[in-house]
Amino acid sequence: LSATITGFTVSQSNTYRLFDIICFLGTEKSLRIVIFLLIHTTTNMLRIDKFLSNIGRGTRQEIAVMCKKGLIKCNNQIIKNSSSKINWGDVISMQIDDEVREVEAKEFVSIMLYKPKGYVCSDVEDGGHPSYNELLQDCPYWLTLHVAGRLDFDTTGMVIATNDGDFNHRIISPKHKLVKSYLVSCEKEVT
Repeated sequence: LSATITGFTVSQSNTYRLFDIICFLGTEKSLRIVIFLLIHTTTNMLRIDKFLSNIGRGTRQEIAVMCKKGLIKCNNQIIKNSSSKINWGDVISMQIDDEVREVEAKEFVSIMLYKPKGYVCSDVEDGGHPSYNELLQDCPYWLTLHVAGRLDFDTTGMVIATNDGDFNHRIISPKHKLVKSYLVSCEKEVT
């Protein structure tokens, strides 16, 4: 299995494997958002409270209380101890009020996102302009994602948001010589 994503080759011989490709039309602004997920092939286990707090589902203390109340499940089994270990690929479900929210535990997530005009490529609002991460709030990992590179606030185009620092570095570092293409439209003729 191998794939080329914007000039970056991913294969099973690398430390990554292509896990899932999901395309959907998103948000009220009719943005086209394409998501691809990469997971690292390690088998490290981590605590369920650390994982859920890292993706913004609550503080570790709040997760501990929810576990004691039986509101958190891992692969449909109730978790009573917040220090219980989970594996990448486990499905975690949380009951919040009358709603059940599920998330699959993924170590690394990368998202190709169409950034419209008027959004900045920083994690916080800048000068009154909204951040790109406002477009990602339906993704359970949005708090952990950072843009690889950047586009100006008045520029539109595809950006990659990832929580994988090594992948991010390979995309933006000049030493990796990744070819990037830009299509520019000008209001006036360039002289």
